[in-house]
Amino acid sequence: MFKKIIYVTSILLICAGLRAWKCIDCPESYNYGYDYYSNRNYLPDMAGRLEKDHGIFTCIKIEKIKGEYDLNTSAYACLTAVAAQQPGKGVIVILINDIQKKGVIKISDDLKEKFPRKYIMALQDDVLNNLQGKWYLRQVTLLAKITGSFVYVLEKEKMTEKEIEEQRARMIIVDDPVYGISLIPGISDIIGLFYMEPLSFLFYYPFIMYFLIVRWFGMKFGHIGLMASNAAWLGVMAFTGILIVNRMNIYFPDYVGIFLVIAGLNIPFYAAIFALNRSEILSAASNYMSEVTGGFDAINNFEGKQWGK
Repeated sequence: MFKKIIYVTSILLICAGLRAWKCIDCPESYNYGYDYYSNRNYLPDMAGRLEKDHGIFTCIKIEKIKGEYDLNTSAYACLTAVAAQQPGKGVIVILINDIQKKGVIKISDDLKEKFPRKYIMALQDDVLNNLQGKWYLRQVTLLAKITGSFVYVLEKEKMTEKEIEEQRARMIIVDDPVYGISLIPGISDIIGLFYMEPLSFLFYYPFIMYFLIVRWFGMKFGHIGLMASNAAWLGVMAFTGILIVNRMNIYFPDYVGIFLVIAGLNIPFYAAIFALNRSEILSAASNYMSEVTGGFDAINNFEGKQWGK
């Protein structure tokens, strides 16, 4: 029995010494498939696939340095040191400043043909820096998604649609065309507000855009302008909504799946309530439009009765 224990321990020590990736100053749980609370961690799996199947060594470094400094310089220094220790292998470095909630991604020169710069910048700026530190996403899960994205780019030609769908929760589909539209400057900034605080964005964004498009601009051109500006506002809402939902489906397909299940269960319930109380709901909506906003034809379209005509 004692010999078996020594044998198993030796095997485990050898495997630990041959680990296919490195995590510097990371919590110890990041190195294992499950954390202390039995949450699944795919970071070792994805980093291991990069090394085993593609000969790419992954180094993740988490710094806790206060004050401003050049993260790119620090990442390049880490890349150079790791490349010297891993001759003949491609190297990916993900460096995070845990205090500033900022990060950079660097790859060795021999990987630049495999991973176009636009993909690297999308993972760095839109994924790593936009989602880091958010209350709804663990840091280790974010790192797993980023390393999984490199696996996706390398293996997408061999993967079936079913395999991609099964692994979506562990990868970022960086070459999705709708996702590419959402990365355009300006559009990306608006969607970034959603990820900063989703609930506040859903409440304020439609009202602010309605004020700008319909009340500030559209109502200056009479009835036709009002109709056209309302149509434009609906188009902007639909366009923004499609981009956000598409990103959500790329970043958090598991969350989207849960939401669809909940929505599917609740829609019949709310439809039944509406059917049973249809007249009361329509009457309340009509009273709101006429008594509070002043109606569609009033000069003041908000709190019309309190303002002088």
